[in-house]
Amino acid sequence: MERLGAIDAAQRIVNARFPDARAAFLTGSALTTRLTSTSDLDIVVVLQGRPAPFRENIREYGWPVELFVLSPASIKYFVAKETSEHCAPTLKMLLDGHILVSVDEEAERLQSEAIERFAKGPSSISNEEMSRRRYMLTDQLDDLIGATDSTELLYISQQLLVGASELALLSKGQWLAVGKWLPRHLTISEPELPIRFSIAVKAVLETGEKQPMEEVVREILERVGGPLTEGYRVAGEIPNLQ
Repeated sequence: MERLGAIDAAQRIVNARFPDARAAFLTGSALTTRLTSTSDLDIVVVLQGRPAPFRENIREYGWPVELFVLSPASIKYFVAKETSEHCAPTLKMLLDGHILVSVDEEAERLQSEAIERFAKGPSSISNEEMSRRRYMLTDQLDDLIGATDSTELLYISQQLLVGASELALLSKGQWLAVGKWLPRHLTISEPELPIRFSIAVKAVLETGEKQPMEEVVREILERVGGPLTEGYRVAGEIPNLQ
């Protein structure tokens, strides 16, 4: 089947599958210049209630499609949960979305609320979480410095890449993200940092040179109080078994 245009395909899917939708949006890479041969259609559908919430993957009109079917109550739940974790996938889908359906201006209201909440930034990071992240990143950096096995260096460098990128974003009060969205968020916050990380990881994997990675990770650690090993203590993570 010949692939329809993204908006046309999304509109037909929503009209056919969700005639009672209160709001619907097409969002994600299909609307951008980052569209690739493997891009899917991310469609957010808002129903008044059941059977929402659910997610479903389908294929229609030549596109892989991911449906995010939500209700007003579930939107509030997911936004609260995600923002407490310093992430905003639901907000991003709503604020970036192309409106397909809007009953009584429901889509416009949701989009406006998402834009306003996203602009406020993520929830503040607690002292406990910051200490945990500092400790983990310090431990991973020590592992990198001591490692000689090429396979171990591969895994350690990837852990450092993600952990240091997240800590860099949190140090600036920016939203976290996963996968391809992590470097995209980092590029907006600090355009030179993903380039430095890329150079550092390549150096580790191609030549075994660790200094570029060590330097950039230590710089990020210093933003939030420096490396943390001695004195780090965690209590209350498991029940008292006595």
